[in-house]
Amino acid sequence: MRGIASDEYGVQSLPNMFVIDRDGRIVHVHRGYSPEMLEGFMKEILALLPEDALKRPAGGS
Repeated sequence: MRGIASDEYGVQSLPNMFVIDRDGRIVHVHRGYSPEMLEGFMKEILALLPEDALKRPAGGS
């Protein structure tokens, strides 16, 4: 699969996941997937959330 976005981000395999911070910077890149990777993904994403977001109930306004 080739295209402008894949060329811009250097995608060489699928799946390819980018974790982007609030400033639009790519802070983590993951190539490939396995169920064992899920816990690490969650920790990376939670570490980027502001403290108040972590205290809100899921699905709340």
